[in-house]
Amino acid sequence: MIQGLKIMTMIAVCVCVLVLVAMSIDLASGLYKAKLRNELHTSFGFHRSVIKFITNEGAVITAFCIDVMLHFTSIWDILGISQLVNIPVITIILGMFCCWVELVSIREKADKKAEKHALDQLVAIMRTLKKEEVTRVLEALGKIRKEEKE
Repeated sequence: MIQGLKIMTMIAVCVCVLVLVAMSIDLASGLYKAKLRNELHTSFGFHRSVIKFITNEGAVITAFCIDVMLHFTSIWDILGISQLVNIPVITIILGMFCCWVELVSIREKADKKAEKHALDQLVAIMRTLKKEEVTRVLEALGKIRKEEKE
């Protein structure tokens, strides 16, 4: 039983390292994309990365604790799935999910984020203008769009 726990611990440590590598790649990718768009690197973004690290690694450790409890209750033998006895199934599944989320984040279109940010800024500017000024700006934008289509 203890030998099985050692094997499970080694697998769980590997999962934690893989999740950490995936998060690091995502962070590097995000910094690179921000540099391409000439965006500032703020402490807010790094703070979110720290929170994401704590959340993801904490979830993997919690999943490992669940796997340890399942190991000592011999649930896999009771269910007749003895092939899973020394394998931290919950940890592996959660680790795969965390890595998938990071992969999606890496592949995310940075341009769409920049467009949304620009649109939010435009809306904020429009709210500060008077109604007549907004009308003139919208008319000018309409003319520009027509010229681009032609």
